Amino acid sequence: EILRYLKIPVFGMIPKVKVEGYNTKEEFIIENVKMIRNMLRIIYGDKLKILITSCEDGEGKTFLSSLLSRTFGSAGLRTAIIDLNLRHPSLSEIFNLPKEKSFPKLILSDADLVSDGLERLIELSEFKVDDNLSLFGSKEEVLNFKLDIFFRNIFPGLLEKLSKKFDVVIADSPPALIVSDIFPIISSFDVV
Repeated sequence: EILRYLKIPVFGMIPKVKVEGYNTKEEFIIENVKMIRNMLRIIYGDKLKILITSCEDGEGKTFLSSLLSRTFGSAGLRTAIIDLNLRHPSLSEIFNLPKEKSFPKLILSDADLVSDGLERLIELSEFKVDDNLSLFGSKEEVLNFKLDIFFRNIFPGLLEKLSKKFDVVIADSPPALIVSDIFPIISSFDVV
């Protein structure tokens, strides 16, 4: 009822269930995520930038990001998933990102990667999970990284370059009411 009042589009629903870790073999959950993927494709086509966010920690952002990115990849779409929760990079743990692929570490160690147009940063930080799925993340928590500068100045260009290389870009964010990092970039996405 509240969704109708707020006029928020609903692409599908995932029932609240207890799962172990960030993966599931529960077929009804996977089918609901596929339904969300299909609705997004019907409405927006096959070129899409998605930000997964919520107000609080533990609501399933990373779980949904992981499953949704896998379903887009399994549908044959080149998919990039970005772990933007740089204070607690869970996606990087799920997909076993190697330390040398950590994009914040690369930015801190070589400023030219940003000033040269970001292509080299993308090349060095891309971790191929499988043929159609690549992860961009951080292996360790980023506390000394200038997060505000990253989200305001670097990320919009990075997102633009990634959206040219990949069909679908999915970003997993920190909880919006706990950490305000994502507010400057929300308008860069097709779907939030």
